[in-house]
Amino acid sequence: MGVNRRQYTLQKIDIGKVYSIQEQFSSDIDDENVNGCFRDLRKYLPRLAKFYLNMQTTRKGALKWFGKTEGTFLVAFGGDGCPFGKNESACSFLISFLNIGKRVASSSDNFIVFGGNVEETSLVVKRYINFVCKQIVDLEGRIFEIDGLHVTFHFEELPNDMKMLAMLGGELSNSATYFSSFANVTTKDCTDLKGTFGSGTLCKWKPWAYGNRIKVVKAVDSFKASLDAKPLSAKQKRPKVTEFIAHQKSRQEFIPLVGKLIDKAHVEPLHLKNNAWGYFFKVFLKEAVGKSNLSTTCKTFAEVPQDSCLGRVVTALKCEVKAGRLAKKVRKWFDETQGRQGDLQYRFTGKESRLFCHNFARLLTFLGQEGDSQKQRQTVLALAYVGLRLRDLCSIINRFEVEETHLEQLQSLAQEYYRAQCTTVTHLSKPHYLDHWPCCTHSCQSGF
Repeated sequence: MGVNRRQYTLQKIDIGKVYSIQEQFSSDIDDENVNGCFRDLRKYLPRLAKFYLNMQTTRKGALKWFGKTEGTFLVAFGGDGCPFGKNESACSFLISFLNIGKRVASSSDNFIVFGGNVEETSLVVKRYINFVCKQIVDLEGRIFEIDGLHVTFHFEELPNDMKMLAMLGGELSNSATYFSSFANVTTKDCTDLKGTFGSGTLCKWKPWAYGNRIKVVKAVDSFKASLDAKPLSAKQKRPKVTEFIAHQKSRQEFIPLVGKLIDKAHVEPLHLKNNAWGYFFKVFLKEAVGKSNLSTTCKTFAEVPQDSCLGRVVTALKCEVKAGRLAKKVRKWFDETQGRQGDLQYRFTGKESRLFCHNFARLLTFLGQEGDSQKQRQTVLALAYVGLRLRDLCSIINRFEVEETHLEQLQSLAQEYYRAQCTTVTHLSKPHYLDHWPCCTHSCQSGF
C-alpha cells in the first residue's frame, strides 16, 4: 500500500509585536549605531502563560505552583551585556517562569524581551529599566483570564551578574568596602568562617533593608551638595564620596533603578561557578608558565616548545578538555605578554565551567612532569584538592532541589575549599568567591 506524503510549507509564525529601541529610548541620542528591539511584557507574559497552560493539558505536572493557587506564575527577569565585535557591545534581557521547574536552566525556556547593541550601563538600558518597571507594577496589580483560569504574575528573581545588579540597585561596584549586593559584609570581616547570613538577630550579616538604602541615598546627595561648594575637581570629589558611603556602612549611592524589586536579587549560582573556575585556571596557568622555563627568545606562542608544560597544557585544553576558545585565548595572551605581564583576563562561560567540572583532573595530569620538585608536586596536589572541592560545591549550589543535608555538606566543603584556596592563591588581593558572597563560603540561615 502506498503512503500519501504531503509536504507542508510553514508560511509564517505569529511572534507578537516587537518595538524599536531607537524610537522608544534613543530618539534624542545622536548615535546612528543604536538599534534593537524589545517586547511589551503586559502583552508578552499572558501570551507565554497561555503557551505553558496549553502544554500542561498534555503533560500533567509540567508546571509547579509552589503551594500557591494554580495560575500564579513566578517570573525571573535578568539581563547581561558583553563585547560584540571589535568596538561595540550588546545587551539583552530575558524572562522565564520559575514554574517550569528544572527547565528554567534551559535556553529553550528563557525568552528575550530586550536586545540591542548598547552597553549594559548605557542611558538606553537605564531608560528601558525605568520603562519595564512600570510594566511590572502594572502586571502584578492585574488578574488575567486565560482559558477560563485566573492568572497572575509575580516577579520573584533578578538573575543578574554583579555589575548589572550594582547598576540596577544604584550601588557602588564590588570594589567597594561593602562589596556585596546581597548583605552588609565588608572586606574586613568577610573571612569569618563562623559568620552566618540571614534575617535572624544572631546572624552576623543581614540583607540590605530598602528603607536604609533610601536614607543613605539622601545622605549621599546632601554630602555631594556640600562638596559642590568646595573648589575640588571631579577626580578629588569621587574618593571622598565613596569614603562617605563606606562610613554609612553601605554601598548605596543612588535610588535603585528597579525600586523595591532589588530585594528579589539573590545569588545566581552560574556566575559564582564561572568566576570560581576562572580563578582556578589563572593559578593553574601561572604554574604552567613558571614550570616551562621559557627563554626570553620566545616572543610568540608558536615558539613555545610543544613538549614544555605550557605547550602540553594548551594542547590538552583544546584536545582533551574541548575548550578550544579558551586555548585560543591563552595563545593570544602569550603572544601579547609572553606570560610575564599580568594574569589572563578571560570570563568563563557556563560551558567551560561544566567542562572543567568534568575534566580538571585530566588537565592536571599535564601539569605534572618528571623532575618536579617537592614544592611543585605539592602545588599539583593542592590544585587537585581545590578542584575536587569546587566541583562538589558546584554540584550542590546548582541543584534545583536542595535538602538540609546538602546545606550541611555545603558548609563543610566551602570551609575546606576556602582554606585550600588561601594556600594556593595568596597572590590575590581578594578571594574570588566574594564576587557573589554569600553562597558557598559561609553557613546560611536563610536558605536559597
